[in-house]
Amino acid sequence: MTVLRRFSTLAAAGILLLSGCALPPPPLGRLSAGTFRQLRSIQGFEITGVLGVVDRQRGFSGSFYWRNRQGRTLLIVTAPLGTGGFRLTGHPGHWRLVTSRGRVLPARHCLRCVLAHWFAVPVPIRSLRYWVRGLPDPRAPARQSRDSEGRLQSLVQDDWRLVFERYGHVDGLPVPTHLLLQYRSAKIHLIVDRWTIWRAPGSSPR
Repeated sequence: MTVLRRFSTLAAAGILLLSGCALPPPPLGRLSAGTFRQLRSIQGFEITGVLGVVDRQRGFSGSFYWRNRQGRTLLIVTAPLGTGGFRLTGHPGHWRLVTSRGRVLPARHCLRCVLAHWFAVPVPIRSLRYWVRGLPDPRAPARQSRDSEGRLQSLVQDDWRLVFERYGHVDGLPVPTHLLLQYRSAKIHLIVDRWTIWRAPGSSPR
């Protein structure tokens, strides 16, 4: 079975899983400035889902679990049949990546270089933690468009192009569930089936 077919099967399974425990849609009406402040004030999140990478003749597919809290990351990617995945832990400048075969890869100072082995492109984890919340990374210029509800619809930042294809709703906030990320010839599809967020002290749902 080709990588592309494996991803199609895996993505279909993810969509079925998403429909089985779907996040309710966000309420109608444009998003308020307060909503964006709450999205930015999220202190951490936990998401699970499936992903697929296509880059010309090669590709990668798998499931993922990502927990980001208090600046620390735990990212586990599992490939079909349990091979080809990895476990990433740490924070900027102090990363530890272990492959599914138990090999420890040097990722302390060049995490993007190591992740490119799986994703075909140097995935920027620090920016991705904003993008998965439906926010641009505040550290870099961005071109963006929004849908009729005020949610981020497309984003161009640091040579990446993102399309936010679908949103869900958790704790009063709209969060992306289907994302398409493109960098040069590579495309990364993310389907999130479960969202958990931690808020800043004093922050509360609308």
